[in-house]
Amino acid sequence: MHNESQLVRPNTFFVAYRYGNHAGTSGYDRFADYLGESVTVSHRLKRLGDTLFRVPAKLISWTCGSYEYSRHDAIQELAVRMHMGQHRDALYHFLYAEKSLRFVGACNRWRGHRIIGSFHHCAFKYPIYFRSTKHFSRLEHAIVVSRIQMEHMEKIVGRGRVSFVPYAVDADYFQPARHREDRKLRCTCVGQHLRDYESLEKIVQRVTATLPEVEFYVIGANTKFNYLSEVPGIVFKRNIPDEEYREILQQTDLLVLPLLDSTSVTTVNESLACGVPVLTNFGGISDYLNEDCAMQFPVGDVDAMASAAIDLLRDDATRQRMSQAARTQGLALHWPNSARQMRAIYDAIP
Repeated sequence: MHNESQLVRPNTFFVAYRYGNHAGTSGYDRFADYLGESVTVSHRLKRLGDTLFRVPAKLISWTCGSYEYSRHDAIQELAVRMHMGQHRDALYHFLYAEKSLRFVGACNRWRGHRIIGSFHHCAFKYPIYFRSTKHFSRLEHAIVVSRIQMEHMEKIVGRGRVSFVPYAVDADYFQPARHREDRKLRCTCVGQHLRDYESLEKIVQRVTATLPEVEFYVIGANTKFNYLSEVPGIVFKRNIPDEEYREILQQTDLLVLPLLDSTSVTTVNESLACGVPVLTNFGGISDYLNEDCAMQFPVGDVDAMASAAIDLLRDDATRQRMSQAARTQGLALHWPNSARQMRAIYDAIP
């Protein structure tokens, strides 16, 4: 736990979820470490969820109209509803509302409680993931992780009831290397969600044709992109320990991250904290970047991204300046800073 007592609002509870691909010190659930405590499913309720309630919970998840909602989320919501009955005037924050919230929003203002949710998906996903978004309209407030989401969420939740709070990074864990290894120039691309690996392959080919000494690390790509492991110049990694992942970032000269769309991107925050300049595409991630630490291009602009990568890899001085600016930006995104912004939102909720 990393609680800072001055940040905590009394009776603040979280409905948290952790994606398995996040490093141990990353993950949006870290807000609970700073601002309250998570509602947990009791051992008894968990056993019931795996036995007597298993089939009903599965039926609920299959028929409720929310693509990511699982039987585990149904049991979690039952635990939240029971928890609410034991408290008054509390704030409940669903940290992944799109996945975890389906029914409890109807209890907003019951017993004086306030229910809010954080939203992470791009707007184009909503018609795919939800039969209806009416259940979100009952929330007291919505938090988004990029400003690009605000107009869409205000149509669902209501004007004046949506706030942007940046996703954060542990800038104590992710920090620049103390020394540079004797190695080749390195570019790195990380992750699966909305990554444009077709464009990355073309970028790699164009960069290595000009600078054959450059190596590209590709970490955590979807299995359908396994063929990239055969592309000359690519070092393919998957399911690596946190320490190895951090070391790769620390020894990276440029994050090359072609995206199809974005809101926040965990990898970008981690790279910034490690002092790695970022080359990516415009989108929600633009809220986390500036021209001192990053270069951004329209989606699919392979030629511009490849040319920019070549220029930066040839220019040690510019890359070093961008590295320092990246670290500064990473420090601005350190967890306590985002936690203070989140607390200000809580304090404004009546």
